[in-house]
Amino acid sequence: LVMRVDEPRDTYAQGQQTAHYILYLLLGCSALFSIVAIVGIDRLVLSRLRRLSASVEAVGKSRSPSERVPVDGKDELTAVAEAINRTLESLEQSHRDLAESEAKNRALVDAIPDLMFRMSGDGRIIETRRTRKANSAPDDDGRHHAQDIPDELMELLPTQIQQMAMPHVTEALRSRQTQVFEFQLSVDSRIYQYEARVLASSDNDALLMIRDVTQQKHEEE
Repeated sequence: LVMRVDEPRDTYAQGQQTAHYILYLLLGCSALFSIVAIVGIDRLVLSRLRRLSASVEAVGKSRSPSERVPVDGKDELTAVAEAINRTLESLEQSHRDLAESEAKNRALVDAIPDLMFRMSGDGRIIETRRTRKANSAPDDDGRHHAQDIPDELMELLPTQIQQMAMPHVTEALRSRQTQVFEFQLSVDSRIYQYEARVLASSDNDALLMIRDVTQQKHEEE
């Protein structure tokens, strides 16, 4: 004999429904908590981090060490912003010191009446500096001043310098000691005498200072 009895189980059904409600409530609370946490993290951390990154990028694009990034709050991001501002302040001071040093060096170089060449270790002339345009009239005895090198000689000097100065440039770069040599150039039956000093300005560059000593040689003779 087999007998089956079907009857409603209201208490069990209510318990199942309550369990479902609790599950849905927990899922909703979890979703709400996640949204609140994401919004809070974005507002308190990520948005400030984006502003800080944008400020640093703006300072980099402006290339001005006087710029500063905004500082707000009292947390780790504030400490990072303050550290960035201290770095920018140090860079600004270094920039001012470098500008002052360059101005002093430029004034000293401009005060030197010599013709200057900067030559690489392989013999290329990288830069030429003349303190005065060399087209002034000579003295009564036909001699130019030391800093007034004639334009005709300026056309000859680079080639002559590359040929004559290369051994001295090599030695100056090797020994890191100043090298001195003299040479002559003839233009329109007139002989010009020069003294050249070679000193290493970097690992592969040398500075040549050329002075017209024609008048000095004539006086000595």
